[in-house]
Formats: sequence, C-alpha cells, structure tokens
Amino acid sequence: FFFFFFFQAEDGIRDAQESRGLGDVYKRQLYYSDLRMIGGSSNLVYHVNALENIADFRSIEKRTLQIVSAFEGLHHGVEVNFGNRFGCSLAMELYSIVTGFKYYPKAASTLKSIMFKGYNGNKKEDIIEVIGKFTSFLRTSYNGLLNVYNKFNQSGNLLEESKELIQMELSLVQLEGVSDMKKLLESVQSNPKEAGNLILHEANELAQTNTTFWHQYLEFLTHSPKELEDNLLHEYRRALREHCSHFIVRSEERVVSMCMERKSNPKLLHKELAEEIYSSQSRNHIEPLPVQDVMLLGSKMPTFIEEKIVLEHTIEEKKEDTEKYRTVNLVVLVHGFQGMASDLITLQSILKAAYPQMDFFCSAVNEAHTNGDTAVMASNLAKEVEEYIEQNCKSSLSKLSFIGFSLGGLIIRGALPLLEPYKSFMNSFISLSSPHLGCTLKSGRLVDFGLWLMKRALDSDCLRQLLMVDKPKHKDTFIYRVSQYNGLEWFNRVVLFSSYLDCYSPYESARVEVRGGRGKKVAREMAENILGRVKVLYRIDVMFKDMKKGIDSVIGRAAHIEFIDNERFMWIFALCYKQLFI
Repeated sequence: FFFFFFFQAEDGIRDAQESRGLGDVYKRQLYYSDLRMIGGSSNLVYHVNALENIADFRSIEKRTLQIVSAFEGLHHGVEVNFGNRFGCSLAMELYSIVTGFKYYPKAASTLKSIMFKGYNGNKKEDIIEVIGKFTSFLRTSYNGLLNVYNKFNQSGNLLEESKELIQMELSLVQLEGVSDMKKLLESVQSNPKEAGNLILHEANELAQTNTTFWHQYLEFLTHSPKELEDNLLHEYRRALREHCSHFIVRSEERVVSMCMERKSNPKLLHKELAEEIYSSQSRNHIEPLPVQDVMLLGSKMPTFIEEKIVLEHTIEEKKEDTEKYRTVNLVVLVHGFQGMASDLITLQSILKAAYPQMDFFCSAVNEAHTNGDTAVMASNLAKEVEEYIEQNCKSSLSKLSFIGFSLGGLIIRGALPLLEPYKSFMNSFISLSSPHLGCTLKSGRLVDFGLWLMKRALDSDCLRQLLMVDKPKHKDTFIYRVSQYNGLEWFNRVVLFSSYLDCYSPYESARVEVRGGRGKKVAREMAENILGRVKVLYRIDVMFKDMKKGIDSVIGRAAHIEFIDNERFMWIFALCYKQLFI
C-alpha cells in the first residue's frame, strides 16, 4: 500500500489581523491506494506527480489543525496522528515568518486611515506607537525563529562541525529596529498624507532582514534535520501535555488500608463535580497551542477525576528513564469480550506517538475465544507474552506493563501467576472499565437482562463466569478464585479507570470499591483480596462529553466503548500519565 498526506488551507494564507477565535484552520487527509490497482509500483512515480489520478486513492481519515497568529511567527513541530485504522503518524515542522507588508487599496479607505485607526496621525507619541506596532510583528517573528535555533544549539544535538559555520552565518543577520527613528518621524510629520507609505516602506526595508534570516535558517535545517525535528516534537509534546492537564482534577491521600470503606458516594460526588465544570464553560477560555488539532480544544474534552491512594509508609520507587538506554519498555494491550486486537490500534498508535522509544504490543491470541473459559484465555495470553518476549526482547526487557479493556483486565489478572518469572519487570497494571468483581453488582435492568439473554443465546462460559453462576458456590467461581491470585502486588502502581456513565461494567466492580448495602459480603471479600497488597492505587473516573447517540447509549454501553473509541480520552491518558509508562 502507498499513503499520501494532503494539506488544504481552509481560507488560504491570511493577511495579518487580530485573532478570530479559531485562528487559521487547516485540514489534512490521509489517502491510500493498493498498488495493484495502479499497475504495480513501477507506476507509482506517475501517480504521485499526476494528481488527476487521485481517483485511484481513497480518503480514509481526516484531521483539522488550528493555527493561531501565524503572522506573529510560527516555528513549531506537530504530530498528526491517523490512528483509527492504519496507525500512521506524520511529524511536521511548520514555519511562518513576516517578510513584508502589502496594502490593497479600498475605495473608501486610505493607507493612513487604516494604519492610524484609533490614533492621532499628527501626534508624535501616536506615530511612534504605530511604527512600533508594525515593527513588532517583524521582531516577534525574528525572535521566535532565533529562539528555535538557540534552544537547539544549546541542546547538544547540533553536529559539532556545523556549529561554527551556522553561528557565523546567523551573526550576519541582526534585527535592530528602525534605522533612523528621528528621520522617519520628521518625514511623517512634514508629509502627513504620505505617512502610511513612509512607515510601510521603512517596515519593508526592515523586513528584508527577516527574509535574509529565513534563507540562512533554511541552510541551518539541512545540517541536522532529524535532530531539529526531534527537538521541536519534544517541545510540542511538552506543551500538549500541559494543555491536556487542564482536564484532570487530582487528589491524593495516604491510607492504612486500601480496603477502607468511604462514607461519601464517589459516583454522586464526581457527577456533581463534572456537571459544575461543564456548566461553568471555563474550558472555552483555555489558551490554545500555536498549532493544535481542533479535536483537542476544551469544550468537548472529557474530565478525569483522579484519586491517588498510597499505602502509609510506602516510598514510591522512581526508576531511571529508559529512554536514555537501549532497553525495552514493553506494554501489552488486551482487548475485551468479543473484541479484536484492532480494537486497540488507535490507543496503541497514540501511545506510540507519545512514547516512540517504547514497545507496544496488542494481544490477538484470544480473538476467536472470548465466549470461552476466561481461565483458558488467561493461559493463552501468558504464553503469547512469553513468546513475544522470547522472540523480541529476551535480553533487553526492562519493564513490563499491561493495559486491559473490559474483560481484558480480568484476563490479565488471570495470567499473572503464569508470568511470575517476569515479576521483577512489572511496572503498571491499567484496566479500562474492567468488571473485576464480576457483573453481579447493580448495572441496570436493561443491561442485566441483556447479559442474561447473551448468556442463554451464546452458551458462553465467559458470561457465566462474569455473572458468577459458573459454580454452585460463589467462592468456587472463577471471579472469586482470580481475586485470590498473586500478581497485582508486583506492580509499581495499579490504575483502575471507570465511568459513572458506564452501565455495562458495574461502577463499583470497575473501581474495586464496595460501599454498604446488603448482599455484598462476597464482593467486599473479593475487593479485599484484590487490593490487600497493592501499595499505590489510582482510581480515575472519566466523564465523557457528547457521546455518540444510538443503541449503545440506550443500553448504557456508550461510555464503555468510549474508552477505546474516544481519542480525546486517549491523548489525555497518554500525555498526562507519563509516570505509568516511563
């Protein structure tokens, strides 16, 4: 297959003007074609150069970028992620620099009337301010580009033999300001009708410095292009991480036992908090990045309510950043009931974009078996992980983490005793709305009926296990037995994602948190078994915004699916929880 990336300016390159909310909006699309459809790879060059044959290519995914204040200078890296099917990631460097001003006459306006709007054209202070207004664009643009060079030069990534040459070239280019302010002021005051033209001419003379600098910078780009791209992308990820952190509400507490029952109802508290956040519309005022995917703007971003719970006297282990070393930090992603490895390709792609030095592997061994015995699926997963490590990173494995969606979280826990030889490598256990206490806790009549109906229609061992009817006695069921397994205590941290909007995986079951009520003795025992030796626990409740309408929303499954469909959720998860991966 061959892929094309197309970029389209929504309204073209705009003249300098005040920001209008969204700023400049650009769309990008990913096209692909089967090379067999165009007569093989020998015809590829012809198709690349002859865009009239674009009909042979099919658009499979689109993205829209927002660019803010390009006229002030744009010198940024950005990653464009096409993750829904193919896991493609495009790294770009975007530059803009002011190289001059042009005036297009309008019937009712003169250049001076436009330039001096709101100013007194005969007043010295106002003339100086107008001159400064126009030259500030140039200076901002120039300094932005210079800062990129200086940061890169100081990072140590620039090839040593290139430094002297480039420093000499850039030292020839300096933006000092208007060459003779006194002379320009006298000219403007003595010839007020030509004030606009005089200032514009002087600004354009000054702009030639920017043009010269830009050509020198292009030369600079040829010396260490990959290193410069890495620097810009590192800065982009840092800025995007800071942006996404606005959507997380964090709290931390130390406890004597992970199984202490709280008096307050987290479901109600989190619902009220989320509604208060969304109704305040404060997120609409979060300052956007200079270049940003419009999907990640504030109003539709989910809310994370994070509760970090640390066992008393626990000292969190801070391991060295493996990015500096040639070791493998492996993360295994496991799909859910009646799922496939491809269900997690978007999450895998986003995680890989955030942590390119890490290895992410989507389990596929149980794709055809999720109606069967969960214990068998756990055994299959353990063998698959062992084989992957043996073939790919036997001598270089440094960390091993797991991410399980829905049933995948249970399968991982069932596999842990079989992976005991790797317990010293265990880093993070992360479950995305997994029913760790089964599906016997309250979900909703429609969901309960649906599970009962599927169990009857599919004759599913897995569903019987989730409903804890696979054995006559509760303590003999798979869900109870797996709660007694060793494994979670090996991890540096255990992370349980849930959503009060998710009626498919019971809220208390996903959080492993049982509150009051009769008939919950067995569930409380399982929770104590699971968390009894865990030292660092994150419970993260996610409130999704503007979920898709349809049958899934009617039966309460929409929020459940959002964990593997919602890219906004995935970007916050990937960027703001670095401690779970590195």
